[in-house]
Amino acid sequence: MGRTPAEFDGYVAIDWSGAKGPRLPGIVVASCPAGDAPPALVPPPDGQANWSRGEIVRWLREVVAAERALVGFDFSFSGPYLDAGAYFPDTPLAAKTAPELWALVDGLCREDPDFYAGSLAHHPELEALFLRGASKGSRHARRFRVTENRCRDQGLGAAESIFHLVGASQVGLASFSGMRVLNCLFCQSERSVFSIWPFDRDKTDRSVFIEIYTRIFLSMALATRRKVRSFSDLNAALAHFGSRPLPGEGLVLNDHATDALISAAGMRALAPRPEFWNPAGLSDKVRRTEGWTFGVL
Repeated sequence: MGRTPAEFDGYVAIDWSGAKGPRLPGIVVASCPAGDAPPALVPPPDGQANWSRGEIVRWLREVVAAERALVGFDFSFSGPYLDAGAYFPDTPLAAKTAPELWALVDGLCREDPDFYAGSLAHHPELEALFLRGASKGSRHARRFRVTENRCRDQGLGAAESIFHLVGASQVGLASFSGMRVLNCLFCQSERSVFSIWPFDRDKTDRSVFIEIYTRIFLSMALATRRKVRSFSDLNAALAHFGSRPLPGEGLVLNDHATDALISAAGMRALAPRPEFWNPAGLSDKVRRTEGWTFGVL
């Protein structure tokens, strides 16, 4: 990757949501500057209580583009490919690289507002691949990417398959909606100021988007996957990552807020370490097709 810590002016963690609706309480943004200042929550710029996905895109263009930031999104940047040689096996919907997958998903969901991706799971060529509620597709398989298997093997978190759309642990709709956002930024002029790791290489003058899994930072800091709901646990996790404590005045904690705050501090702590930019399993083929979760070695 070739970066040094000083090359990032700020660190932004975005707890993501694949839910339907214009304003989503599951989207929470936290940021911290270089150094050891505690992270802070970032409210939507229009004064509303909750973010929309479209507002995240606009904010990235207007604010994050003005500095060299490391931006982590809590969704999968791609789907499993190497296990079956295809993202969607035995369908005519073909893509061979992650950016091609982003474009495909965005096209299939073009009628869904605000980067929602609900149409994908109901597409006649794809619905057989998904587990949805009590409905299990006839060709459903609990497939994983290389990075997800390594995450599970390393005890960093129970990463779930994007084809599993049931329960609180499901990440499929969040990931597919996120791919629509990546496609939007990939196709626009923002490519001159943003790069998307690990698909872009050696573009050190730009802000960098990375895939994160918030449970990894909880596992590293507190040796647990349980949610953080107290200021004592929150500040213990921040201290693990070299951050000063966060004052509690006026801040209401919930799972999304603590996930984002801890992840921002964790990204800042891990970014100077070259091993996280060059994990052992990140081959060129994995880089092109599946991507990687930052923090998994």
